[in-house]
Formats: sequence, structure tokens, C-alpha cells
Amino acid sequence: MSGISFVGVDVPGFFGDPDDELYVLFYQLGMTLPFFRAHGHVKSYAREPYLQTLEVLNLARDAIKFRYSLIHYLYTAFERASNDGIPIMRPLWMDFPDDPLATNIEN
Repeated sequence: MSGISFVGVDVPGFFGDPDDELYVLFYQLGMTLPFFRAHGHVKSYAREPYLQTLEVLNLARDAIKFRYSLIHYLYTAFERASNDGIPIMRPLWMDFPDDPLATNIEN
């Protein structure tokens, strides 16, 4: 909505060492944003999923797989953003302007 479509976060956070829960939450959030990358400060502990516990690795893998299951949708959304200025992340009312349920969601 602001005109800046290519937004995201450094997964699992840029600086510091997140605990297992926060690490997984970063992956689960990050995979929903247009810009998704595993990245961090050079002095932060190992960021790669394969260096985490098996449980954390599997949950991060699930988030990444889900992201890739949406790859055709995402590429189309990026193309629309590039060509027409349609935001990649947008409120439901932009896609369903005649649906009163889509215009009244407040959460």
C-alpha cells in the first residue's frame, strides 16, 4: 500500500542468537513476506537451519517448502507489482472489492 513491494526481514533476525521458538517463528513469518532470506550478522551464531536441532530444522524446512509451494503465485505477484504497481502484500478488499466480508476485516 505504501508503494514499496519488496519488503521482508532477515531470517532469523539480524543480530543476536534467537532461541528455538523465535528461530522457527522468524521462518514462519519470513516465508509469508515478499523478501525472504536467511541472513545475519557475522558475529551471530550459526544461522543455517541445518545447524539447528532436528525439530527446528524440520519446522524451518516446512516453512521453506510451503513458500516454494506458492512460487508460481509469488512470481505472478512480483510481475504484477513490477508492471502495474499492484502491491505484493495487499488487503483482501483489493482482490475482492465487492465482497463486504473482505472490506470489514479489522484484524
